[in-house]
Amino acid sequence: MPLIIPSKTINDSFNLSDFQNDFNYLNNNKSNNDGSSIYYLAGAGSTGNNYWAKVCSVTLTYQYANSEVRFELFGGASGSGGIFPRATVECRVKQQNPLGQNPSVDLNISNATIIGNANVKAVTTVSATNCITDIYVQYTNYYENYCICPIFNAGGFIFYNNLSIISVLPTGTFQTVSSLKYATNFNGNGYKVLDSGIILQWGGLSVSTGITVTFPIAFPNICLKVYSQVASTDGRYGCVAPGTVTSSGFTAYVNGVTSGDFRWYDYWAIGY
Repeated sequence: MPLIIPSKTINDSFNLSDFQNDFNYLNNNKSNNDGSSIYYLAGAGSTGNNYWAKVCSVTLTYQYANSEVRFELFGGASGSGGIFPRATVECRVKQQNPLGQNPSVDLNISNATIIGNANVKAVTTVSATNCITDIYVQYTNYYENYCICPIFNAGGFIFYNNLSIISVLPTGTFQTVSSLKYATNFNGNGYKVLDSGIILQWGGLSVSTGITVTFPIAFPNICLKVYSQVASTDGRYGCVAPGTVTSSGFTAYVNGVTSGDFRWYDYWAIGY
């Protein structure tokens, strides 16, 4: 069941009070099929960039037990305007193996902005009597604040409020995102995942010939084509020939500008 919100203008600029007021409004006016609340994660503060916050956990206690969850993640960095992080996260955990062995964990995100496949992880620990899977999200900026709105919860996932954030994920078996659907990052070096699975990526940087360029995200399968151009400080344009192309980047070879010139390099890449 989708999240149903009555019409309201949500604040465009961000501060913590506005953030809490807006999501309190969502909490009081939503219709979720799990009947749950909005959950607030501890803020990143001035030192928490790249730190992790635990969102929810599930404990399976017998073979063939399984659990599924889906939730919306909303974020808002300090300051006004800009594009704020968000994503829909889905996870299914099934204890197909006997207890004491790892379960099957399928983790996906969709409709993502700023949040990438490296920013969401599931961590599983096992014992002779149960397996515990925790879902973590990573802060992408200082002073970041996240809130979580559960959409679907079947099988006993428990959500948390304001747990202390951590710099390193705990020991366990990590599961990264299996698929990145409809994701978007509109930074200067960014990407767009289309509903067909095709991924468009772009970027710009100053380079010399033979420099390796790394894509904002690795293509899950293959990079099909790279299109590029380079310019010198006095307005002359040169030719760029991509060398070795991989799913994670390529090597740029430049002609048409002298070695002493500053070179600004722009590219587009397409793959899936």
